[in-house]
Amino acid sequence: MILRDTMQDLKHFKNDITLILSKD
Repeated sequence: MILRDTMQDLKHFKNDITLILSKD
């Protein structure tokens, strides 16, 4: 299902942002 894939992508995206922000 596309919606579920999108949710997964958003989850990974949020994790990436958190990593980038915590890197500072």
